[in-house]
Amino acid sequence: MSNHDGSVTRSDLLNILDIAYAVSFDGPRISMSKALSRANYAKLRPHIGPEDLVPLIRERPDYVRDWIGLSGDKRAAGGWEVGEDGTVGSMFDSRTFASVEEAVANFVVLELDYHVALDRSCMAWLVLVVASLVGALALAMLVSRTPELWWIAVTVAPLPFLAGWLLVRRGRKEDASRRFDPASTTNDST
Repeated sequence: MSNHDGSVTRSDLLNILDIAYAVSFDGPRISMSKALSRANYAKLRPHIGPEDLVPLIRERPDYVRDWIGLSGDKRAAGGWEVGEDGTVGSMFDSRTFASVEEAVANFVVLELDYHVALDRSCMAWLVLVVASLVGALALAMLVSRTPELWWIAVTVAPLPFLAGWLLVRRGRKEDASRRFDPASTTNDST
């Protein structure tokens, strides 16, 4: 865990770097969501950047193999990828770094930030669906007691779903429009 003063320990950083192994076919194969939670990534993220990871990656070259392997084993189109040539890219951006260790460090932060945002988006959709169902049930009960108010049900029932959908969509647009900027991967809160 990080110190009470908000500083991040070496152990915290190693736990983050161990995520690639934890979710890989060679490791225990836990979910990315569980691995992020175990590493306490979302809470530590405002205090770390790629530059904090580079020295540890240089000390343990197997981190390069693990993270490049994770990048190559992805079964989804989203997120980021890293290559042995020091290139980090997504559907929107690509950048080559001076060393593969720097590229991997940037990939780690970008990819894990992507998964944290994805987890939050999935939770938002779950809340949205539950709220919509509760709202529709309440309106159905109202209409069954007073049928002349059917127009309220037709007008109001879709509103919770529509509002939630717009919020989730706005978040995805912000993620998609965020261009690769090394400064944005350092000490920012996502």
